[in-house]
Amino acid sequence: MNNNENTALVRAAQEGHLDVVKELIQTNAEVNASYTDRCTALIKAAQNGHLDVVKELIQTDTQVNARDTDGGTALIKAAEEGYLEVVQELTKAKAKVNAVNDEGETALILAALKGHLDVVKELIKASADVNARENEGNTALMFAAYYGHLEIVQSLMKANAEINTANDVESIALTLAVCGGQIPCVQLLLQAGADREHKNWERKTAYDLAQHLEDDNIREEILRLLNEPITQ
Repeated sequence: MNNNENTALVRAAQEGHLDVVKELIQTNAEVNASYTDRCTALIKAAQNGHLDVVKELIQTDTQVNARDTDGGTALIKAAEEGYLEVVQELTKAKAKVNAVNDEGETALILAALKGHLDVVKELIKASADVNARENEGNTALMFAAYYGHLEIVQSLMKANAEINTANDVESIALTLAVCGGQIPCVQLLLQAGADREHKNWERKTAYDLAQHLEDDNIREEILRLLNEPITQ
């Protein structure tokens, strides 16, 4: 099998052409061949949500945990794009759920960042590390809080995500939710015992940061929440 045919397999997988993929596999195409970006057929199929192609490739000796030039695996790519069924197939095929890309991001971190609730739940069920940190110290909970993905915040907290752990600039989920102006997340984190007195690297608390929010209504509501008495 020559390089052109191997490249054809990657391209067919990327575009979701199942019949072509099957034909190339039958003619002994190298299933782990890749482009110059080291993306294999499986990575391309997963990244583009082609479930049937993913299933077909998994039945071969494809490397489920192959990494592209950015360190991304098929599972990481599928999770980032929100392809739940692909994620399910890959976890069943023993894809490494806590693999990281070159930015230190896991599948769970990227799913939380992008707001893919069902994928987050699936990865938690597959024993993903809810407290994993990317290269700047951010966790899935921090991203979810900042971007206002309330149900993901709830799911992560239910899975025992640490709420007061700090990233590399000493921000915690609460201060990030405040900076993002995410009122429901701020309220939920406070109810769960987030440290409202925590100071970031600039020695600013959540209250200090809230005072600089541009939207008057959001600013006043978050300040009100932060001023409420702590109840157990």
